[in-house]
Amino acid sequence: MDTPSSIFAADHVDSVIGELRAREAGTLDDPKFGRLQFFPGQPEMPSYWEGRYLWKFDCTLVTLRIVAPQGSNSPSAEQREFVEDMETRYPFFRASALVLLKPAFQRYVGAQARLKSLLEEFLLTGVTVPSLHSEPYVHEFLYRCTSDPIKAFYVSFENRWAKKLRVDES
Repeated sequence: MDTPSSIFAADHVDSVIGELRAREAGTLDDPKFGRLQFFPGQPEMPSYWEGRYLWKFDCTLVTLRIVAPQGSNSPSAEQREFVEDMETRYPFFRASALVLLKPAFQRYVGAQARLKSLLEEFLLTGVTVPSLHSEPYVHEFLYRCTSDPIKAFYVSFENRWAKKLRVDES
């Protein structure tokens, strides 16, 4: 006769096996993030999960990239909480990012710009979530500029403060 603990153990084993199969297949249906695809790491680049995610702050569909800690089968509970926190505190993150984006906008786009506020000019299109296993926590927001959508503006945050901006013009 099955006891509640043996049923729980069997369910847990089934869940782990299901996640391992999903990882081998390259996809996972995550309860918070929806369908994610797994990309194995390369030298100097960690493995990650990626999918489309509805960013709650402004209902924008973004590309969400979640760094996969070694041996993990899905995003961690801590990563889910981290995303919740980023969404809740996004006005702070965006204000911090705009400190770096404003001079970059003037440098890379200035002459082509329409008369818009920077809040309207920069659209959030991607979010990178760190593994959270080592400090400092570095995450990234990817912005596209409506006046020049070819350029990608990557704002790196370290422990929740905007630290670095990288512009990709390809």
